[in-house]
Amino acid sequence: MKAQFFRLVLLSTLLVSIDKLFSQTFNMQSIPDESYRFGFTLDKPFYGRDYDESLLNGIYELQFNVPLSLKFNLIGNIPFINSNYDRELYFWKLKKEETGFGNIFIGLQTKPDILKNNRSIISFGLYLPTAERDVAFDGIFVNYYNPEQFIPDLFGLYFNYAYYRNYNSGISYGLEVGPNVLISTQDKGGNELLMHYGLNTSYQIDKFLISFEYLGNMIVSANAENFTDRLIHQLNFGAMWRAGIVSPKVYYRFYLREALNEFVDGVLGVGVDFSIN
Repeated sequence: MKAQFFRLVLLSTLLVSIDKLFSQTFNMQSIPDESYRFGFTLDKPFYGRDYDESLLNGIYELQFNVPLSLKFNLIGNIPFINSNYDRELYFWKLKKEETGFGNIFIGLQTKPDILKNNRSIISFGLYLPTAERDVAFDGIFVNYYNPEQFIPDLFGLYFNYAYYRNYNSGISYGLEVGPNVLISTQDKGGNELLMHYGLNTSYQIDKFLISFEYLGNMIVSANAENFTDRLIHQLNFGAMWRAGIVSPKVYYRFYLREALNEFVDGVLGVGVDFSIN
C-alpha cells in the first residue's frame, strides 16, 4: 500500500512539474506533455480606417494535442473564418458577410524525454484542402505565420523542429523552424515552398505567464529581386493565467513589414486552453 501511494505521489508530482517546466505558446507550435490539451482562440484583426468591422470579425480556431503513446502526440487545428466588414472604396462601399472553414490540419508530434530542462520536439503533418475561397484570403492577412491554413485548393505538408530550455528563475526560451510545402490541387496551379521560423521567450511567476514571440515566414520559391522581399515578420506578445485545468490567455500580434502593417494595424487574440490529465 505504501509503495502504491508513493508511486501515485511521484507520478502526480511529475505531471505537475512537466506542466510548469515548459510554458505553452501563443502562435508557435504547441509543446507536448502527458495531458490532453484542447484550446479555442479568436484572432480579431484591426484593419485600416477605411474599414468598418463587426465585433465578431476574425478567425476562430479549435486546437488539440492528444497523447497517443509514450513517444507521440496527435496534434491538429480547425480554423473557421468570419469575414464581416464594410470597406469604403472610391465611389462605393464594399460589404462582405462570408463565413467558411480554412484548411484543417492533422499531424503527429514527438514527445521526447526532458533532459536537464531541455527538450527537442519534431512535428509533421498535413493540411487538407478544405479552405473556402470566399474567406480564405482574409485569413492570410490576419495570420501570415501559417498562410497554408487559408490558401484554397492545396495540400500542405508541414514540418517543424522546436527546441526549448527552461531556467529555475522562471525564464524559458524556445525556437522553431521548418519547411512548408504547398501542393496545388488545380491542374494549372503552382506549387510553393515556404520556410517558417519563430523565437519565444517567457517568464512565469507562480501561475502568471508573460511571453513574447518573434515570427517569420520566408517564401523560398518566390521570384524576388531583393532577398528581403521574400520575408514577412510579426511580433506577438501576451499573457496567460495557468490555473490548472482552465488557462485563459490574451495576446496581440502585429506585422513588422510596412506594406502589411499599413493594411492591418494589429490582431488581438483571446482564448482558453483546457488541460486534462
